[in-house]
Amino acid sequence: MKKVKLERILSLKLDTPEKKRYSELVVRVFAILMLGYIGSYFVRDTFKSISEILIARGLFSGYGWEDPKILYGYLMSLVGVCYGLGKFILGVLFDRLKARIALGLTLLSSGFFFILSVWILNTHSLILISLIFIVFGFIQGSANPTTYRVLAFWFPAKTRGRWATIWNISHNIGTIIGPLLISLAFTLLGVQGNDPVQQQNVVMYAVLFPGITTMLFSLLLLGMRDKPEEYGLSNVHTLFGEKIPEPVKKVNIWASLKENIFSKKELWYIYIANLFVYVLRYAPLTWVVVYANHNWDFQFNKAKWFFIIFEAGAIPGTIIFGYLADRLWNKRRARILLASAFLMFPGIVMFSFAGKVVWLSLLGLAWIGFFCYNPINLHSIMCMDIVKREVVGAATGLNGLFGYIGSGVLVGLVLGKLITHFGFVSLFIFLFIAWFVPIIMMLLCWNVGPVETPMETRTKQEIAA
Repeated sequence: MKKVKLERILSLKLDTPEKKRYSELVVRVFAILMLGYIGSYFVRDTFKSISEILIARGLFSGYGWEDPKILYGYLMSLVGVCYGLGKFILGVLFDRLKARIALGLTLLSSGFFFILSVWILNTHSLILISLIFIVFGFIQGSANPTTYRVLAFWFPAKTRGRWATIWNISHNIGTIIGPLLISLAFTLLGVQGNDPVQQQNVVMYAVLFPGITTMLFSLLLLGMRDKPEEYGLSNVHTLFGEKIPEPVKKVNIWASLKENIFSKKELWYIYIANLFVYVLRYAPLTWVVVYANHNWDFQFNKAKWFFIIFEAGAIPGTIIFGYLADRLWNKRRARILLASAFLMFPGIVMFSFAGKVVWLSLLGLAWIGFFCYNPINLHSIMCMDIVKREVVGAATGLNGLFGYIGSGVLVGLVLGKLITHFGFVSLFIFLFIAWFVPIIMMLLCWNVGPVETPMETRTKQEIAA
């Protein structure tokens, strides 16, 4: 990569050997983080893309529940809640562990427990099934906060938003690839076209493809270190001429959480907003394949495109709004989130009122995906902006805890019951409520910006605000 181009990308003049060495290492570390998180999402939501096949195979029947969709919703709630708990608990604990070890173990165990979670459905033991789903969700939760901590150590405040944004689309890429790996497995295992019987017979073997691929991706983490200092370089703030934040005091975990996280009211506004944004994300993601089968009798080969289109729409939206949030209003990111929230509204209307019109449903899904993923990204970046680097994992982990516990219970268990009794109108009502609440929370965060912004770029009025 040419020096001038690299300088522009990193916003850093490579005029010393140390900065040149940093530029080489940061590209490698970022690529590893990106690929590692893509790998974790090969299995993270792929279960949802094959939900209708598993329901048709009878794997959610025979437990005494009135409808298999309620059991499916219960298990998805279980995974979501445990994922949120894992984000916070493991985020706190893994702040004290080498990131390459934490992320490597996460990928290795995620692939294994994903395969086990699908195969264990054949036992029809609700206790055993619940236990495996609990472990799978909890373990997966550690990848996100650990990655954000590494990003905080490798990228300065002035470019952190754009790099975190580019990294953030890795979960969309992984979620898209997961169902495609299942489709590849169907092809290689001899499934003909859209035959639901054949799909049901081979799905237990097809899940080996994404599961084993995720386990292999764990090897990538061996080539990464947590921060530039571990390579003998200066910290990122010195390299970029930024104000060096005071380090976190060496106190016990609870005292550190109280001082650096629990006492900051802006974080709580972000966490509440994140809960409802995750409902916006996971309500379609969890139920759209079931909805497509119910509304148009689509089997996996067609229904998966609803799943994929929702995720694909997120990629350009996340990048565009992440870039704008770094460039506009001196990184007061809540303002760009308010703009994107109002722009999202037509997509919710289209999806909710499309009826039997397939193309309008797809357009509405893509529209929601385009606008709903950038708040998930920017909420985490706002947490990074507010807290010190040493507690980024805990702060973003608690953000995830709110998102996944809230969305896990509401989208899986509550919405599953409502859909069973009242139909998919319940899904559409959820979307409208989940769209409205984050707007109020972001108005309360109107002036929230990075604490590490170089002092010379901030006016007295901004500092006072």
